[in-house]
Amino acid sequence: MNEQMIGTILGGEYELTGWLSSGRYGAIYQGQDSTAWEVTASLLDYLASPTIKRLDDQFTGMMEKYGTLAHPGLQLPYDAGVHEGTPYLIRSYSDAHPIAGELRLAPLAMERVIHIGRELCDLLALLHTVSPLHGALNRQTVLLQPTRDFPQVQLTGFGPSPERLPPAGPDTAPDELIYLAPEQWASAPLNAQTDLYGVGVLLYELATGQPPYPAALLQQTQAWQQPPPVLSDLNERVPESLETLVNALLAAAPADRPVSAAYVRDQLAQIGQNDLLPPRQPPTPKI
Repeated sequence: MNEQMIGTILGGEYELTGWLSSGRYGAIYQGQDSTAWEVTASLLDYLASPTIKRLDDQFTGMMEKYGTLAHPGLQLPYDAGVHEGTPYLIRSYSDAHPIAGELRLAPLAMERVIHIGRELCDLLALLHTVSPLHGALNRQTVLLQPTRDFPQVQLTGFGPSPERLPPAGPDTAPDELIYLAPEQWASAPLNAQTDLYGVGVLLYELATGQPPYPAALLQQTQAWQQPPPVLSDLNERVPESLETLVNALLAAAPADRPVSAAYVRDQLAQIGQNDLLPPRQPPTPKI
């Protein structure tokens, strides 16, 4: 189905030229507009209905709210429409790469882990001023733009009504499963703390090179009812303060997680200033 959409023109303006990724929200394509400007198109399958002919008030209202945000790290849509019953969003194409590539290098230096977490929480704090949650944090929607020192974090995968994203099911990709908060496995209310669980998973992965719970285990049991392997047992460079924060982010109950993305950002900043251990020095050779 994804490949069959290549060549499709959305709204008489945007031609789909390549498939990028898929998830519970639908599929993301690379494309170009009528002036050959590169764009990214998100087809929101979770909102699809054969009866949809135009965007509803909730959809257009969320688009207006997105329009009030201005941040280079938020890859926000600037156009939208409906194609054969499926709403779609258009944003400018970014050459930033998914964080999946960075995770292959994990465990990372703690300074880099803290930097990525701070920037991501800064973006979420801004987003949460206009939307209850992002709802789809994963290895494909968190992007990194390389710079001279630390990468710039970018966030994509936006859509209206993120609380209407379907719960996890047998067709959910493993790379998505590991980021889903417990409430996303059922028809439970979602809020900003749902996103913070995803932040906790990401920090855990960056610091250790593995997710807190394997996807296969999550598919079989409610693994989050037990604490994950201790961070510092997997990486002795993890400071106790970061371990405590990540454990709070991974709390099974949303009410037990930190109060906001802004709070987590500030906590990470404090950890970066006060609690990172200096790099180990190699042993002095014996002569």
